[in-house]
Amino acid sequence: MIHSRAVLCAAQGRVRAEDFNMRIKYTDKDHAEIKKLSLKWWEKKAEKNEDILEYAVLQYRLKDYEAAVSLLEPLAEKDMTASFYLYADCLYYHSTKEKDREKAIQIYKRFLHKTEDADDPVVIWQRAMCYAYGLGTEPDGKRAFEMFRYVSDTVPEAEYEIGCAYRDGTLGRERDRELAELYLCRAWKHYAEQAIFALYDLYGREWDCFPYQRELTEAYSYQIGKHMRAVHVNPSVLTYRSLAELYLQGFPGDKGEDDARFRRKAEQYIRKAEELEKRGE
Repeated sequence: MIHSRAVLCAAQGRVRAEDFNMRIKYTDKDHAEIKKLSLKWWEKKAEKNEDILEYAVLQYRLKDYEAAVSLLEPLAEKDMTASFYLYADCLYYHSTKEKDREKAIQIYKRFLHKTEDADDPVVIWQRAMCYAYGLGTEPDGKRAFEMFRYVSDTVPEAEYEIGCAYRDGTLGRERDRELAELYLCRAWKHYAEQAIFALYDLYGREWDCFPYQRELTEAYSYQIGKHMRAVHVNPSVLTYRSLAELYLQGFPGDKGEDDARFRRKAEQYIRKAEELEKRGE
């Protein structure tokens, strides 16, 4: 039995920040890309299908999922295969309506049918996600893992999924803490947005033991900023609840009154969402 925090920290993992150049600035890179794209679409209107899709991806990255859906839905109706996966993702994971989840399953099925012979690494990763989580098909974890591994050199999100599989013992893998940290560090190094949060979970959310504190706090603050922007430009049940969920997680490392303050903020946004729900908005 581990009796002290010092021993716990010593026992957890051997991969450290310097081994994977973790001191990268994901937030700087993402902000620069989003700023460039925002200026691009500020200066001209997206009219071609390919441009509309790019603009929809920008809205998705900005956490304005409802705006993304409004752009992706017409593309999907035109049978633009490249829009299917992201459209289904928005409906399944980022909607408060059960009928949207049912619709998403049908879109996932169309996506899988249309991309059977795909060789694009991103599309292979998207197909693997469907098999991993049973989206539009029966779950097939082993098949998903092999697909993730096949594209892991070019798709950071595939590295993230491999890391989570080793962390949780899913997709036909045995739990392996060192491999989990290895792949999650690689995913973060290659700018997979959620990897730093998965690493924190790997460490049992033990702040004092976590070697990537600066990266985590920067990523959390950056996500808060994106969700606050979404609330500002598109106040809705979804945007309020999404922001509330982040506040409920608490700022990494906060305790006592600081943590309670974040929870009070979450309650404020939950009340705003409930008010909109009562009005049927």
